[in-house]
Amino acid sequence: TFNPTTAGTYTLRAWSSLGTDAERGNDTLSFTFDVTNLAAPTVGTGSTVLLNGTTNYLSANGLGSLNVGGNKLSVEAWVRPLSLTSRMSLFAKDADTLNPSFNLEINPGGTLSFTTGTSVGNVTLTSTKTLSTLIYSHIAAVYDGVKMKLLINGDTAGEIAQSGNVTTNLNDFYIGCSANRNRFFGGNIDEMRVWDTVRTDAQIRTNMHTRLPNLASAKLISYWRFDDNIGLFAADASGNCNSAKGNAGVSWANSTLPIYTNSIYSYQPASSNVNFTGAKLGLELINFTGSGNMGTYYFPGVPYGTSPITSPGGVTNVHDNFWVVYKYGTFSFDSALATFQLNPGNLSANANTNNVFAFSRNYYDDANWGLIQGFLGRIDSVNISTQRVRLVLGSTTQFNTQFSIGANNSPLPVTYKSIKVNKVDDGALLSWSTASEIDNSHFIIERSLDGKNFEAIAQVKGMGNSNKTIEYSHLDFDALNLGVKILYYRLTQVDFDGAASVSKIVSLALDENQDMILNTVQPNPFEAGISVGFTLPTAADVSVEVMNLSGQTLLKQSIQGFEGYNQVSVPETSVLPAGVYFLKLGANGKTTLEKLVKLQ
Repeated sequence: TFNPTTAGTYTLRAWSSLGTDAERGNDTLSFTFDVTNLAAPTVGTGSTVLLNGTTNYLSANGLGSLNVGGNKLSVEAWVRPLSLTSRMSLFAKDADTLNPSFNLEINPGGTLSFTTGTSVGNVTLTSTKTLSTLIYSHIAAVYDGVKMKLLINGDTAGEIAQSGNVTTNLNDFYIGCSANRNRFFGGNIDEMRVWDTVRTDAQIRTNMHTRLPNLASAKLISYWRFDDNIGLFAADASGNCNSAKGNAGVSWANSTLPIYTNSIYSYQPASSNVNFTGAKLGLELINFTGSGNMGTYYFPGVPYGTSPITSPGGVTNVHDNFWVVYKYGTFSFDSALATFQLNPGNLSANANTNNVFAFSRNYYDDANWGLIQGFLGRIDSVNISTQRVRLVLGSTTQFNTQFSIGANNSPLPVTYKSIKVNKVDDGALLSWSTASEIDNSHFIIERSLDGKNFEAIAQVKGMGNSNKTIEYSHLDFDALNLGVKILYYRLTQVDFDGAASVSKIVSLALDENQDMILNTVQPNPFEAGISVGFTLPTAADVSVEVMNLSGQTLLKQSIQGFEGYNQVSVPETSVLPAGVYFLKLGANGKTTLEKLVKLQ
């Protein structure tokens, strides 16, 4: 009996033990195999296979269970392409490129092409949705004997009729290239699963962020988690011994995806009121129209990777669970009220809307979080007795997103209730109120003409110590005579001991026809993520793009901007190589560009 306790490559040799055999080494049988530890890695330490797009691929023996010959087939994986300029194969089980059994390719521009060859003929389905560079997407290709179907991030991306049994062949199953070993894929692949059954939409969505157990199903014929992180072999956790071997140069990279063994998923039809009971989230969709579905993942444990305590900061504690909310379908709504059910004891007796905060980041990310703020992005209710927090969200652009709740349990010198500025006949009236004050000496009022450079224009005495609402105001008589279309204000609060803190920025549009303004991109030059500050005359959907010098879009995200000053984090710029790029900001049909420099 052989019971290895250490992962690695082993060689088994056997030979004759006949006493009359003088040369036992000449008839030795030899077999080399890999032993892999299939235990779940610590959250945040999983890996992906990384292929270079020119020579790398993996292959698994195609003569066994992978030689699917029936009329039921499903293949799933997370993929992150490095570019979308050429035709690339994600997987192929074909006799050759002219005689397919089944394969999935990425076309230039990001659409998917799923091909099956059956006893009836060959059919190719091209997706109606696209992938993006440097962004993880979950893809699923399904054939049920009647039709072929593609899903991207759980959302339907096309269907086409097909029938018959999939043709079989003697070729290997290739990952990252075609059957002819060309059309190489460049990028990351994670959690690839091949089934000889039809996976429903609900099943695919339920397990997108779930690490399946070993031997999860007799219908799961191959399961490569790509958590091997060393060597050239990717172990098969299905129990069918379909380990995939990479050629020279195949490498591994840390995974940024939230893949958990014990995540909870709740899936509901979209409506004006959706309650994800198991996932501890309720949604009220204001002015809901259309049809579709919504799904919520509830992850145990504090957020993996970067904590909101670290970036953007401003909180001392983070709720010990986090969420990912997905939207499927064509429905829309004006805004949403999201009620998060926290665990007992998470909200302390002094918790309120001034010291509890909501954060978000992309569904695939483990880097910096962004503070959700503004009129259509704020905590508007904190219930200590029920341990519930309600968050106001904007349109559907704020979904397919991770959410986390944090709180500042350290008493702030001043807790603001509101800060606003309005145009009046004599100038600009800045008004603010505080819910509490501790050792507050005074406020310094600062004004900026560009949202970057501020100067002190006045000082207002503070209340010192207070636990009730205090109202303050200051009239800037010079505001209308400065020759600018937008003014920016902020407060610097100063304690009796000289310690100071700066408030958020508020803006005042003096010209009603003013377009969007790009105020700041920080840092620039940059080494990791960047923060973009901009001003909108009215609330609008905003696109943020990073392009190379050829004008090719490398990164893109959409957000719901609100009237006035906005700030958004773009942590994905950390993956860009050193060089010169352009930031493109768009809203209401207008765009503006800013040159970016990425350092080594």
